[in-house]
Amino acid sequence: MAEEDLKYGWVRGGKVSTPVPLAASQTFKAQSGRFVYLDGSGHATVADDGANELFGFAEESERTSSSTAALESANVIVDPSAVFRIPVAAGTYVITMRGKTCDILIDASGIQGADLTANADEVFIIIDGDATDNNWVEVMLNQNERGQQTVT
Repeated sequence: MAEEDLKYGWVRGGKVSTPVPLAASQTFKAQSGRFVYLDGSGHATVADDGANELFGFAEESERTSSSTAALESANVIVDPSAVFRIPVAAGTYVITMRGKTCDILIDASGIQGADLTANADEVFIIIDGDATDNNWVEVMLNQNERGQQTVT
């Protein structure tokens, strides 16, 4: 199967979700992950390298949101049992990575995927992957890296 034919996004597990207002000018790509974190105003923001707490996966098609924050919302899957297929952004998947953690990364083309070379933020747990062509991995959100901030 050609990489452009792959389905990225939710593949199995639970699908509990909630609508969340979007931060200004968020770019979502179809052949990409669409993981978000919440900014200081509670708006969904596309996550990149250095994000150490993901809120969930935005069910979005390829588009850029309004340049005005909170004008639009996205449905965000927050279910801890959900499994997502995302591109490999860096590194090479090998079967011994199952159960290990890794980071998130947006590559030079704007594609969000798994950084298999880093685990400083440990936002994903690797479930499976493409050991033949290295196009994708299946991940779950690492619950130890979610919701660490308290209500003040």
